[in-house]
Amino acid sequence: VLAPMLATVPLVADRWDPAPGASGRRASALFLLAALYALSPLYPMVDYANAEARGLKRAHLEVARLLKRNFTPDRLLAASDCGVLPYISEMRTLDIWGLTDRTIAEHGFETGYVMRAEPDAIVLHSLHPGVFAGRHAYDRELHQVVEADPSYHLAGEWEFYGYWLWVYAKKPLR
Repeated sequence: VLAPMLATVPLVADRWDPAPGASGRRASALFLLAALYALSPLYPMVDYANAEARGLKRAHLEVARLLKRNFTPDRLLAASDCGVLPYISEMRTLDIWGLTDRTIAEHGFETGYVMRAEPDAIVLHSLHPGVFAGRHAYDRELHQVVEADPSYHLAGEWEFYGYWLWVYAKKPLR
């Protein structure tokens, strides 16, 4: 969008005020306004990026370190956050989004498939703390199954930015 806006500045400036020298001043003013307009989204983007970075430290890194302290790399994590969590925790990971799991990618999400894998820990997304409100359909479906399974207990909730990570585990986590 910026390139066409800047390209039209000289055309508009010449037609705007035919007085000698006026078109140069107008072109400069229009160029400056176009540039400011194009750069104005940077301010909210920087705030958003900073909030995400704080949330990443507060939630994802904390959860990943907790998992690493409590599980060996051969244990299974079921999560949709398959970036920092499996990388730091070093756990085998079942990607419930299906981005890296062929079965879910080809056949869609199914709670039975995840639960038959018997994950040692499950990370779900909730839009609220305290009362689970799944961010996605698979979060809601898996939450119902996990809550009904007495072998899992809620290890905690960690706030990211706009949602919370709810961590369920088969054993108490330290």
